[in-house]
Order: sequence, then C-alpha cells, then structure tokens
Amino acid sequence: MVKTGRYGQVKLDDVVVANLSNWKLSIKQSLIDVSHFGNDGWDEVVAGNCAFEGSFEGSYDKSDTNGQMAIQKAIVSGEDLEISFMMDKNDEADKYVGKVKVETIDIDTSPKEIIKISVKFKGNGALTFPQE
Repeated sequence: MVKTGRYGQVKLDDVVVANLSNWKLSIKQSLIDVSHFGNDGWDEVVAGNCAFEGSFEGSYDKSDTNGQMAIQKAIVSGEDLEISFMMDKNDEADKYVGKVKVETIDIDTSPKEIIKISVKFKGNGALTFPQE
C-alpha cells in the first residue's frame, strides 16, 4: 500500500513532539573490505555493524515542555532519548523506534517566516522496525 507522509509523527517516549512537519531516518550498514590477491580484480566485502541517524523539523514551540524542550535539555545532559518515528499516527505498528543522542539543534528565525526548529540525531543501539 502506498502512503503519504501526512499522518507522520515523532514521539518522545509516548509524548507527541508538537508542530513537526517532517522527519528523516537513515539506516546504514558498514561494509568491511576483504579483498585479496587472486580474486580476479573484484572487490569483496562482508557486513559490519549497522547504525541509524536522521533529523526532524517543524515550528518552534517552547510550550512543548515534554517534547521540543525535553529534546533541547537532552543535548546538554547527553542523555539518551527513546524516539518513535511514526509513518502513520493511526497505526501503532507502523513505526521505527530507537534510542538516540541529539547531535545538533538549529533554531531558524526570519522576519517573513515562522520560527523553525531542526534536530539532528544519531542512534545509540538497535533500531526496531515496523511490525507487519
């Protein structure tokens, strides 16, 4: 089934982070080169560790004490945050869940725009995939 992102959502623990407009999650695997003499000139690799990172952004909201403000406090404290990346807020099984460390927070102001917040993070441990 094809879906749009219009029902997407980000949750910190079980709390919806207010006023977000998009999120991005990148999942990667490191590849270890095991090329050797005599392999007819072809590279060979084996799977290494997996990792994830990403970002989310939206309208800044300092009244969101358990969402946006808690994320801002976490960059200073260095604590892990458990974040759920919902593809459809109406389907609890359609989400990625993992512990993250906040890497950067950008607050963007402009006289002709709303104030925006952008957060970049790196995963800290395993990522849970959507359930079928």
